[in-house]
Amino acid sequence: MTIRDLKDKAQGILKEQRELNDKIIAEKREYTAEETEHWEKLDKEFADTKTAIEEAQKADEERARKATALADAERFVGDVKDAPPQKPEPKAHPDRKPEEKRVAFFATDEYRKSFNRFLLTGERGLREEDRRILTPGWADMRALQADSDIAGGFLVAPEQFQAELIKDRDNMVFVRRYARNFRLTNSASMVAPARQDRMGDPTWTAEIKTGTEDSTLDFDQRRLTPHPLARRIKVSNTLLRLSAIGVEAIVRGEFSYEFATVEENAYLNGHGAGQPLGIFTSIAGGIGSTRDVATNNTTVAIKADNLIDCVYKMEAQYRRDARWIFHRDALKMIRKLKDGEGNYLWQPGLAGDRPPTILSIPYDESEYCPNTFTTGKYVGALCCWNYYWIVDALTLSIQVLNELYAETNQTGYIARVETDGMPVHEKGFVRVTLA
Repeated sequence: MTIRDLKDKAQGILKEQRELNDKIIAEKREYTAEETEHWEKLDKEFADTKTAIEEAQKADEERARKATALADAERFVGDVKDAPPQKPEPKAHPDRKPEEKRVAFFATDEYRKSFNRFLLTGERGLREEDRRILTPGWADMRALQADSDIAGGFLVAPEQFQAELIKDRDNMVFVRRYARNFRLTNSASMVAPARQDRMGDPTWTAEIKTGTEDSTLDFDQRRLTPHPLARRIKVSNTLLRLSAIGVEAIVRGEFSYEFATVEENAYLNGHGAGQPLGIFTSIAGGIGSTRDVATNNTTVAIKADNLIDCVYKMEAQYRRDARWIFHRDALKMIRKLKDGEGNYLWQPGLAGDRPPTILSIPYDESEYCPNTFTTGKYVGALCCWNYYWIVDALTLSIQVLNELYAETNQTGYIARVETDGMPVHEKGFVRVTLA
């Protein structure tokens, strides 16, 4: 099927769902068991079709990217062929030493190659040259960077590995894509200045006067301290030996996923003590209860008027960059809601490149968003993620466990990273709360 065919199919499924829902609303009754089963079957078909559309669009983008790269390469080759011959560079004086390149220790090729051998074999498989490179004392700057203990079985990962791991996590955790991200290299924590109250209005005055002094503008300080987060994975020795993509990519890919799931949960639900502070934790210094909206909801369900109230609880300057966050159970409920004029709040985003929206605002879906539909519980939020800050410390250490899983022909890896996150201005958030 073409993308157009897939979109037409999705529109047809959506039309059938809405006709069923309109019938239920018109008759002022609940869904029967048979109708619920039919709706959920259509829902799955719609989700599968949306996935097929996204995959087809990505394939088209990849083909276009490759075609552009090929055209650029051909153009470059043509330019080289047509270019006039260049004069050879003059030889350097034999007594002149080449200029020394100043490269961060953990970014050197030597370190990265030895680290890869460490991932594959552990300490026992390292050559003498690798030990010279990886152990403290190699190059005077070695001791200035971080403490690594090859005898203890762990090493600091190369800078490229750390940067790519963070990038992978950015792609997997939607909060990281929208939040402000910082990296600490020379300090243990970072202070986020948080505005508590706005400056008062300026006053009309005379030419030589300055107006009345402001006494309302107030800033507080919130400290973000990267906390250790550790994870253990096991990888088949056969896969490590035979894989064409390399042991570094395998280990990084596994850790990217494992760390991403834990972090996403913390950015949403973390209590802030030794871990990130989540948006669904009501606390002074984070997001207080004044940002909760329960009006018009029932004790077990989200209602259309409540979501409208949530939108207008947030001031326009924050709302411009805002996104909803819901669990799939809440989205299933919201897809059946209409406003007072009979328009569905949820729109599928099938026309053009627009994403699906709720009240014209895009949304994200997370399994870690609260989904307990009982009195007073949070079941979603409207978030301007610019006001959620994430701080990473660059030091990432990995320990290789060669013997522990020998009976199952696997190698274990333990990784430790340091990260923290918190909302720094509560006006950028509104929580959907049940009555």
